[in-house]
Amino acid sequence: MLPPWLFRHNDLIGTIASAAHIDKKKLTNTLNYLHFKGDHLYVLLKHPRYEEGILVKAHPEPCLGDEFICHWDRAYSVYKLEQYDFQYLVLPHEQSIILVPTRMFVTNSDGMTMRLPEQSFVISQRQAPRFPCQGVKAELWQNGFQAEGVLMDFGPHAFHIRVQADSPSSFQWFNLDAPAALHLSDGKEVFYSGHCNCMYQKQDGRSREIILTPTDDQIQRFKAKSLRNPRRQSSPPPCHL
Repeated sequence: MLPPWLFRHNDLIGTIASAAHIDKKKLTNTLNYLHFKGDHLYVLLKHPRYEEGILVKAHPEPCLGDEFICHWDRAYSVYKLEQYDFQYLVLPHEQSIILVPTRMFVTNSDGMTMRLPEQSFVISQRQAPRFPCQGVKAELWQNGFQAEGVLMDFGPHAFHIRVQADSPSSFQWFNLDAPAALHLSDGKEVFYSGHCNCMYQKQDGRSREIILTPTDDQIQRFKAKSLRNPRRQSSPPPCHL
């Protein structure tokens, strides 16, 4: 009987901030291609008490809309996988892997039913760089929810922040499926201000680590002020008498 694999590659999760994106349509095509070939995918689950990640094999059903269904491999029939917390779908894709942070899932002893996100992450061997940050304040708002903290790092497509709310219970009002306003500054200069989608969050004591992607899929700070070059006045040519 095949036991679930312990997941030892948390460094992959840390690269999400610099990962490329794949949209829902391309993801759906990839899932349907896996089903057509009879191939499997993996589901990353987390033990609710010990925080250990396990990787289990699952078999996809055809995907025609937002809803996606997969069934656990029969080798795991004696394991109560429905008691684990879902983290990601993990799809092999050429020389990369796709991490899918699904929403509104239902799990049972047979498998999982979930709603596909608008975007997923493509983790490749040639990963875009991440830039660590110090001294950048992060403020996060969503309806009545507010949290403050720091920007830990960022990449071409996402911000990685660590924030605290006034009360840890306040995070229950933070809706992962709704955009949130993010404000980044050093107290004097504003580096970024705009709406973002939450792609991933992890509890770290009283804090939360959150990865956010701008709704326009581009990280741009405020446009720099245009500076005019001072006009140069050429000295008049010498007069020849």
